[in-house]
Amino acid sequence: MATTWIVAADESRARVLQVARPERRLDEIENLLNPEGRLQHRELQSDAVGRYLEKARVEHRFDELVLVAPPRFLGALRKELDKEVAKLVKDELPKDLSWFSARELESYFAKAR
Repeated sequence: MATTWIVAADESRARVLQVARPERRLDEIENLLNPEGRLQHRELQSDAVGRYLEKARVEHRFDELVLVAPPRFLGALRKELDKEVAKLVKDELPKDLSWFSARELESYFAKAR
């Protein structure tokens, strides 16, 4: 059974959620914050997210990855992904859903199917 991680990010926050099977519940496993991101129009350091994902890939913590971020930030995040991590990206969603709770994200993805 493949382990899927969803990374929901914006300029000030990156949340990593894991799809728990068979119920397809989402469990938050990481929450990276950059509160100054919005105030000073800086981006969350997408390279930090990229390094975290590479470390987790090497540790075999996920098999598939779904990236969810506003279009501009999604592009920045994509550029920071290690080549091997990029191969595991199953889907991308250019939307800002980082502020959704895990249950709201579950509902969103259930409706999208």
